[in-house]
Formats: sequence, C-alpha cells, structure tokens
Amino acid sequence: MQNDFNQIKLRVDAELEKISRFESKSLSQSVKYSLSKGGKRLRPLLLVEACNAFSGSKEDAIPASVAIEILHNFTLVHDDIMDGDLIRHGRETVHSKWDIGTGVLTGDALLAIALNIIQSYNNLEIIKLFNKSLIDVCDGQSLDKEFENLDISIDQYMHMIKLKTGCLLGVSAQIGSVIGGGNTNDSKLMYEYGQYIGKAFQIQDDYLEVFSNEKKMGKTLKSDIVLNKKTFLMINGYLKNSQKMNEIKEIIIRGEFKLGQKKLVDFYIDSGIKDLANQKIKDLISKANKKLDMIENIRPGNNLIYFSNLILNRDK
Repeated sequence: MQNDFNQIKLRVDAELEKISRFESKSLSQSVKYSLSKGGKRLRPLLLVEACNAFSGSKEDAIPASVAIEILHNFTLVHDDIMDGDLIRHGRETVHSKWDIGTGVLTGDALLAIALNIIQSYNNLEIIKLFNKSLIDVCDGQSLDKEFENLDISIDQYMHMIKLKTGCLLGVSAQIGSVIGGGNTNDSKLMYEYGQYIGKAFQIQDDYLEVFSNEKKMGKTLKSDIVLNKKTFLMINGYLKNSQKMNEIKEIIIRGEFKLGQKKLVDFYIDSGIKDLANQKIKDLISKANKKLDMIENIRPGNNLIYFSNLILNRDK
C-alpha cells in the first residue's frame, strides 16, 4: 500500500518539476523552490485515491491532484508572509530566501497556474468546487489572523480549521470522487470525510508543534505562542489555567524558549491536555471513516482507510 502512495507522490513530483518555466529567471527559481520535493503531497494523494475508490483512472486524476497541490503551496507561501515565518519544511520560506515582494508574486503565480490546470477539465462542477475551496481557505486564514487578538472557544477554533485546513482536504476527496464517477451524494460524503481528516491533521500540527521538535517539524516552534496563534492545546490550556499559560508565554517571549517549552509540555501532560488532543484526533479520524462506510458506490478494497491511518500515525 505504501508503494502505491509513493508512486502517486513520484508522479505528482514529476509533474510539478515541469511547472517552473517562466521568462523571468527569478520567478522560475522561486516557483520551483516552493514546489520542490519535501512536501507530504497529502492532498494530491487523497484526490487520486478518491478517484480510484470509484473505479476512476488514477491518470485522469493527476492534473487535478497537481492543481490542488499548487493551490496548497500558494496558501503556504502567503501564510508564511502573513505570519512572518522563516522556516518551512526545514528550509527558508520563499519570502525569507528572497524578499516579501518575490513571495507575493510567487504565490500569485502559483494560484494562476493552479486555476489554469483545473480549468483544463472543462467541467463546471470541478471548477466551482475548486474555486469555493480557494474562498474558504482565504476565509479561514483571515479568521486565524483575527483570532490572534481574541479569546475564542473550541467551537470557534474548530470552525476556523474546518475552513483553513479541512476544506482543501475535503475538496481533494470530493473532486477525486467526481472525476472517478461518484454521484452527488458520494461527492458530499467524500467532502465530509476529507474535512474530518483535515481537522484531525490540523490538531495534529498543533500537537506536534509542542511535542515534536524543530528538526522534525521543519518550522519555527515558537511561532504559535509568540503570535498568540490559537491552537487546540492552547485554548484548552487557558481554559484549564490561564495564569499558568500567561507565565509560560512570558518566559518564551523574553527569549527563554527551551525553558518555556519544557514548562508548556509538562503543563499539557499534567493537566491532561495532551491526552485530550490525542483523543480528539482519534475521534475525528473515526468520524471520517464512518463517512466512508455511508458511501454505497465506493469500491471495496480502496485505499482510503489506509490514508486515514497515514494521518493518524504521522509524527511530522
């Protein structure tokens, strides 16, 4: 099964290698850099496997899978600029390696390329689904920024990550099912499956930011706390003991990050928040798999349950 996933990833990587051909040398370099190997390619993998789950041709799904990966990378390039993040996948972010102007232009070019590829299907339903996901992810990113200055509930957080992260995985599953010949109800259930997977993935990111390490995650661990980014663990931490959380934040802000992280890890473990996050991830994956059980036309022996397990068991 892992071999099937690796083959799809290699196929998508090969297509992405062809993208960075512009008259502008600098734009060619920055686009190639943003799409280079190293990403997980989860969205294209899900799209292709969703298509195959309805007996569609994997080859037919490759252009859409490439488009969704390029769209995802567009969001990352602009997200890094908005958050001031300097590291992504263990390397400098685009705007850090070049400059903010290059980062903005690179993101714009990626979006235009993604839209051009998806339009090649000449299928209005697929184009509308793709465009809606673009709007949703922008909405989610905007809420994420707004929430930095607000006290929010877990429900508000879950809604935000549904838009910011869930929608792209949801539409990947949905577009894959449409290409594979699934009906309207199949498509709806596949979108819901992907959304649950996406929310689990985001909470896992929250979790790994604290309980993994900078080398594994490939990004700056301090970012969430310094920017007051709302995460599943942080919100629950403030609900449990706001004074303790503020003390830890002050330690990190004044530059003692390792001490602050140790205190944060200890607090999350002692208070039961670590276990709460793990259980939430498992519950979301379980809800996703139940959506698969509801799809009548799905092909027996499909790989989607393995995709769920891939998400559940990832450590980076």
